[in-house]
Amino acid sequence: MTDSPCIDVENLQGGARIRSTGDFPVEPGGLERKALNDQFRLMRMSHESLQRSRGQLKRRTRELKDAQDVFLVRMRDYEDRLRVLAEEKVEAMEMAKELHEEIMSHERRQKALNDLLREMDDGEDGSVGFLSIYRLRSLFGKFKVLMRGGL
Repeated sequence: MTDSPCIDVENLQGGARIRSTGDFPVEPGGLERKALNDQFRLMRMSHESLQRSRGQLKRRTRELKDAQDVFLVRMRDYEDRLRVLAEEKVEAMEMAKELHEEIMSHERRQKALNDLLREMDDGEDGSVGFLSIYRLRSLFGKFKVLMRGGL
């Protein structure tokens, strides 16, 4: 019998340290003491590697959950910001529509005033009489309507 182990347990690489249960004998009773010690050390190393891997998996799972929580908080924040921007856009569109309507109304009043002034200029033919008085009265009526904001 030699004192060297059956399996060089100390020099096993990282991936070789994790072993399946099929690599170990079901009944260790028939093994020599040296082989039994080697199998025990292999099982212990495999168990240690698995425990480290399990710890890393738990840590990475926890980190992923934390990152997911941060991501969800940011997404909700972005959703809120988008909602505010959408509301501001709707408000700006409504204001633009109101401003457009106001400009159109102003243009209609300006056109009506220009037409009225043109009509008044046309009425300066120097004639006096019923027709010119009627035309003046009609012009003043239109002017009143225009000054009250109507067309």
